Amino acid sequence: MREYIAAACVGICGATFLSFMWLFGDYQSNRPRQPQPQVGRVYPLSNHGAIVYITDVEATGLYFLFFAFFLPFGLAGACITTGKGLDNPTRRQYLVALAAGACYVIVIVDWGHQIASFAVSHDLMLSLG
Repeated sequence: MREYIAAACVGICGATFLSFMWLFGDYQSNRPRQPQPQVGRVYPLSNHGAIVYITDVEATGLYFLFFAFFLPFGLAGACITTGKGLDNPTRRQYLVALAAGACYVIVIVDWGHQIASFAVSHDLMLSLG
């Protein structure tokens, strides 16, 4: 059972990492290079010196994704070190990882913005900068 939990966590870690990278890249490509206080784009997001400005909800969403990687990573590590590990995963374990990652991406796409908006509306503004 631990191997399946670890496989699900690995799938979630992969989905989190890819979602963070996609969103970070999208913001770097499509956000203004100058602050726009009239629309709330005042939080700097830097990528090797290239700075763009994002809103509080966008900054909080990125922060959540960044730190959401570590919980399943730690859980997977705990499961692997106390069990047989995932040295030779079965087809079923691959499917568990894929299904968990796909479900997590669905949650991020469908509810990610609402979760970040809820956090900001309750004065939980988080930023990577």
